[in-house]
Amino acid sequence: MNKKTCVLGSVVALSALVGCVPGEDGEDIDDAELGTVSADLGTNLLVNGSFTTSMSGWTETVTGGDGHGGSGWDAPFDGDLLTSIAPGCHSQDFCVGNYQNYWAQPVQLTAGSSRTLSFGYLSLHGTFSFADLSVMLIKPSGASVTLFSASDTNGAMLVQNLKLNPHLTETGSYELLLISDIGNDLGVYAEGRFDEVGIF
Repeated sequence: MNKKTCVLGSVVALSALVGCVPGEDGEDIDDAELGTVSADLGTNLLVNGSFTTSMSGWTETVTGGDGHGGSGWDAPFDGDLLTSIAPGCHSQDFCVGNYQNYWAQPVQLTAGSSRTLSFGYLSLHGTFSFADLSVMLIKPSGASVTLFSASDTNGAMLVQNLKLNPHLTETGSYELLLISDIGNDLGVYAEGRFDEVGIF
């Protein structure tokens, strides 16, 4: 699996996420504009991967928690997909729970094709909480592949680029899953984010 990870800072405009992608011969492209990266990677096969104004195109499933968590599109952060929040509390008696959020989108892919998955992600949590993020690909046959997992970015937004070629063994409708599994067992704030998601 070919990976490239870049640290962009703890609070950044997510349009900057595209500023670190592998070049044609493996070098980093820093401070690239969105149009430049789009032209370099090609057409995004996913709908609304930048979450500019909504969560349109994505199906959400939320499980667990105690009703104090939140999830959804986060307008204050310029169109982030905020996968989940477990808020901090004055007492652990009032917002204790684990929250699992799944964001899914189908995408047509061809066996043997050359495709790259690119996305930004953030995991933020305290000592007594966690924010585990992962990305899965469900094949047309129903077989699943875990493409990526991370448990801590210290609140920094990172970018991941993954080659999908080894996993494209079937032709048909695949499903991409963005997964956030967070918990605040002692009432400590935790959150997970994804943004700028694309299959090129």
